[in-house]
Amino acid sequence: MREWLAEGDLRSDGLAREVARLVAGNPFMLADLLEALFNGDDVVRGHAADAVERISRGQAQLLGPSLGAFVSQAKSDPVPMVRWHLAMILGNLAADREHMPICTRGLLGLLRDRSPFVKSWAISGLCQIGRGFPARRARILSAIAPLANDPSIAVRHRAAMAVSLLMDPELGMPSSWVKRKG
Repeated sequence: MREWLAEGDLRSDGLAREVARLVAGNPFMLADLLEALFNGDDVVRGHAADAVERISRGQAQLLGPSLGAFVSQAKSDPVPMVRWHLAMILGNLAADREHMPICTRGLLGLLRDRSPFVKSWAISGLCQIGRGFPARRARILSAIAPLANDPSIAVRHRAAMAVSLLMDPELGMPSSWVKRKG
């Protein structure tokens, strides 16, 4: 599996889609994928994070036991691609009420990340949490609203859209914010 994950570079998905399909169909292989995510070189970790994120779309229950490790790595991994996929994973795992508090704390921390991609995916995940768990909405709004002044136009736009979505539950979530199984 590590050889597949090493294909390509950080500007591509490599064979992450194929690895995700393989592991989704053979969950006993998840340990190998997580080992690559936590201990591989930059390219391997980036592609492993992509594969795990794809699995989180349809089989999030497989990943719950690793939630703490995902949060920890999202704070510390030097590769932005790894961190933004981990932000996406946290957003997906947060749909489970049991995992939502930990995911929320992890995503709130990622709002301070230096990468606009990581911040943007953290905003998307938090927006989904705020809409799914209304009791969290005020806290999430107070964390996202200041990002309207972020240096990145992408972050400013995503923050403004998230505030609108949290204030008006009738608005539909942008399809690009919610990745589907696959």
